[in-house]
Amino acid sequence: MKHVLSTLVLLLAGLHLLGQDQHEIREGKVSFVTSQSVYVKFPSMERMAAGDTLFLKEGGNYVPALQIKNLSSISCVCTPLVAKEFRVSDAVYAKVAPGASDAAGRTGRPESDSLSEVAAVAAA
Repeated sequence: MKHVLSTLVLLLAGLHLLGQDQHEIREGKVSFVTSQSVYVKFPSMERMAAGDTLFLKEGGNYVPALQIKNLSSISCVCTPLVAKEFRVSDAVYAKVAPGASDAAGRTGRPESDSLSEVAAVAAA
């Protein structure tokens, strides 16, 4: 009976671990680069928020590269976390938890749909 109970506990613990890294990987493209910021366009910024980290893919691994400062419905303004020279069309990846919202309870949808408004806020 001890072995059955131990086996059951291990199986249940293993099932819990399978759900740990169930992120949607969303690909975006660098659309514009300045000396201080990198602009990235995604199909959607849903469930993404200011402060989130964007990644580069290097040899099958995702490496933190950018942090979102401001966002619109399909684009974001980011601060580089690495000393890489970003170029227009570089692929950048977001790890988005399914159905997740940020700490404030928002769904990650921006308050503004205009990238020019986001850029104006970033420049201020």
